[in-house]
Amino acid sequence: MLEAGATVALGTDGAASNNNLNMLEELNLAALLHKGAACDPTVISGYEALKMATVNGAKALGIEKAGVIKAGYKADIAVIDASKPHMRPMPAPLSNVVYSANAGDVKAVVCDGRLLYHNGEFKTIDAEKVYYNVEKCVKRLFIV
Repeated sequence: MLEAGATVALGTDGAASNNNLNMLEELNLAALLHKGAACDPTVISGYEALKMATVNGAKALGIEKAGVIKAGYKADIAVIDASKPHMRPMPAPLSNVVYSANAGDVKAVVCDGRLLYHNGEFKTIDAEKVYYNVEKCVKRLFIV
């Protein structure tokens, strides 16, 4: 698809696929699985996988001025704690994000300039209420 010039993007839909909303895991899998399937360690670079999760994602969704850190663009960013042992050594920070980072490393998330998550706390929603309502819906759906 990439060679044909298609916009290839990454995303996650949770329960509809793998019960996971971990974009860092999807990023990692995109970079690794294609290497194995193609028997070519260069087929999808870490940079290309990150591009699929950022700028290509915005492009695929038709969101203009997003996906890159640039003046005048939507300020969407995840801050990752790179001080943990699994993130070391760090000769290439981009590679560490793609191949080593996990969801627990995310310290903050800013979307369109608004702080949504910081140090384990959701800033714009009542997480306990969301969890409660989700469990209630699951019980109704599955008659548990």
